[in-house]
Amino acid sequence: MARGREDASSPTWRNVVEGQLALHDAIRGTLTHTTAEGKQYRLRSTTLTDLPTIVFRPRGGTSSRST
Repeated sequence: MARGREDASSPTWRNVVEGQLALHDAIRGTLTHTTAEGKQYRLRSTTLTDLPTIVFRPRGGTSSRST
């Protein structure tokens, strides 16, 4: 097991914007995805109480400044 590695996207501008759009759609229950082969994915329910909890963790939360 590799320690110190996380499953995260590279913080390119495109990835940041696409992540924000996906979060927006997930909260509103409209998140969908279609693969290149045509397979479609969508949320099973659009009722907010039926959706999983979304935990958003912003990057860059550490600081070298002492308090």
